[in-house]
Amino acid sequence: MVFLGLLCVLLSAVIVGLYIQTEGTRLRYNNLSEEKYQVQMQYNNLTEEKDQLQMQYNKLNEGKDQRSE
Repeated sequence: MVFLGLLCVLLSAVIVGLYIQTEGTRLRYNNLSEEKYQVQMQYNNLTEEKDQLQMQYNKLNEGKDQRSE
């Protein structure tokens, strides 16, 4: 009977440990998902800024080419 009680305690400890590990993993996943979203937004903003700068550069070069003709 003592063996069965110890087995129940051990099983309970394993279940609690797995629950804690699962919650920790879930928190890390949520944090990484948020970080991924923020990095994606920064990437999108930088890409948009790069495209605007490229258009400005192209317009400046067009004006430069027209003056030199």
